[in-house]
Amino acid sequence: MDKSITSQAFPNEYNYGISKRDYFAAHAMQGMLASCMGWSDAEQERLARTSYKMADQMLIERESDE
Repeated sequence: MDKSITSQAFPNEYNYGISKRDYFAAHAMQGMLASCMGWSDAEQERLARTSYKMADQMLIERESDE
């Protein structure tokens, strides 16, 4: 199994899929969005940054799991 940070999630014969970083960030964001409605622009920007920070940390932990 490819555990590299640059590997793709759900590749197939037609495309490379999305990056695992984007996939993890989307799920982190989904969880945070489920807890609150009516985000301001500043909160949305912070949420996006935080989602990618969480995704980056998930990828680091995934790499060190071996």
